Amino acid sequence: MKIFPSKSIPSDLLMKNLVALDMSYSKIESFGMSFSNPQPTEGKKMQLSRSCSKAERLLGSLKIHNLCFSEQLRSLGGFCEFPSLKSLFLKNCSGLIEACESIQKCYNIIHVDLS
Repeated sequence: MKIFPSKSIPSDLLMKNLVALDMSYSKIESFGMSFSNPQPTEGKKMQLSRSCSKAERLLGSLKIHNLCFSEQLRSLGGFCEFPSLKSLFLKNCSGLIEACESIQKCYNIIHVDLS
């Protein structure tokens, strides 16, 4: 198993047709924050795009997202970027304190693990 050691995703990573993203045991602190929340709550936020427009979605094909055991994860949002998301795994993300209300935009989601 390879662990994702970075605190952010490299900006040159190709993600347009990505269907599954396994970032379990990562050191990432935030994921998917968009400009809808211009005031960062703590530190720098990972920004995947500038808006939720269909033309700019970088993870529009993402169906499975695994962030299990990412203990440094504090915030999660920008769900309008994941219209195809079906499963979200957040098991043992003990530091998670904020999840954006944009999760309501994930109309296809069928499984969320927050254990």
